[in-house]
Amino acid sequence: MAGALRALGFVLLFMATSSASGREATWILDTQAESAALARTGWQFLGTTGLSWPDGRQAIVTFWRSSLGDVVRCIDYYNSNLETSGGICHRSGVQK
Repeated sequence: MAGALRALGFVLLFMATSSASGREATWILDTQAESAALARTGWQFLGTTGLSWPDGRQAIVTFWRSSLGDVVRCIDYYNSNLETSGGICHRSGVQK
């Protein structure tokens, strides 16, 4: 629960910062990003939270920051045997 609140707080902070500058924050699909690759290539881990379904499936949400300040949110999905069943990442951005 604390991880979920921390992640939510980060997203709300990002949105408030962007709104203050007159631009709306959004998440843009990044088909090149994967959470494992971000970890291997030195991105700073910001936080995580998990979601689970009654049948045992899970989704793990992680947030990462590059040395240039880019932020990526990845969602990795697992089946009831904790085997990877997919994933997707989004990069933070703003709409003008």
